[in-house]
Amino acid sequence: MGGYNFERKGHLEVSEMGGKRIATFLLHPNTWWGGAQIAYLRLITWLAQKGISSEIIVARVDGDLPFRLPDGIALTDLRAPVVKVKGKPVSGMLALVSAFKLAQYLRHKRPDVLIGGGYDGWVALLGSKLTATSTRFIFWEQASLMARRRHASSLREFLAPSFARLYRRADVLV
Repeated sequence: MGGYNFERKGHLEVSEMGGKRIATFLLHPNTWWGGAQIAYLRLITWLAQKGISSEIIVARVDGDLPFRLPDGIALTDLRAPVVKVKGKPVSGMLALVSAFKLAQYLRHKRPDVLIGGGYDGWVALLGSKLTATSTRFIFWEQASLMARRRHASSLREFLAPSFARLYRRADVLV
């Protein structure tokens, strides 16, 4: 994939990453697909091309994915259930259920590094902190929290200060 040259600008020491397993988490791979998700796909593809075991973990896959999975990258579907009340999905419950499903996955598979950002990253960070594993969490933020709050739903706007405190729990903030 073209675009960003991670070797030149990213300060990643690939030579020190031999044998490491890297994963990235996407909460809504079918419906929320934009620039940040494309950046994650490019990063994980670049890592796989460098011989680093790479995978994309998704909360649930509904239908076809909006991207072609690159060679050498595994896709793990956590199959997080959608919680419904009176036939309608409950907002935010997929995120909460996904955090627990991700924690279960991390305890079992134990990747060395988990990458997430934005709302997906908050869910991934919560999931990683629910485990007692050595998985390092990289929070890769693509927008400022204040910009995110201006465009957030009322629930997310209300929770944004709490989520901001989670930044300090990440092993690395990019």
